[in-house]
Amino acid sequence: MNSPLTQSELSQAVELIRENAYGFAEKVQPIFEANEWKWTSSSGMRVPNTNEIFLHVLSLASDLKPGQYVAGWSSGRISVTIKKGLEDNSEISIRIALVPFEIIDTVERD
Repeated sequence: MNSPLTQSELSQAVELIRENAYGFAEKVQPIFEANEWKWTSSSGMRVPNTNEIFLHVLSLASDLKPGQYVAGWSSGRISVTIKKGLEDNSEISIRIALVPFEIIDTVERD
């Protein structure tokens, strides 16, 4: 019988997220810059820098809880997910992602 994520499995997965979070932040920060995606900060609305994105990923990962097959959080633009396989109980996948967005709203034909 399959079992949900244990605290030990979650801790190992969160450690992997921490090891890869800065590289993720370096890759996506130019996308934030190019699209002028702003976050609210103590100094007002502005595009986040690499360190802020990195710390945000760590914050999302720290809020994950054991006892589920999928644990994840999204802040709108960034998501962190840990998923335990249902067929292979030992397979755990980790995902740090830039959340997809629509560039063009729904288009209707006349």
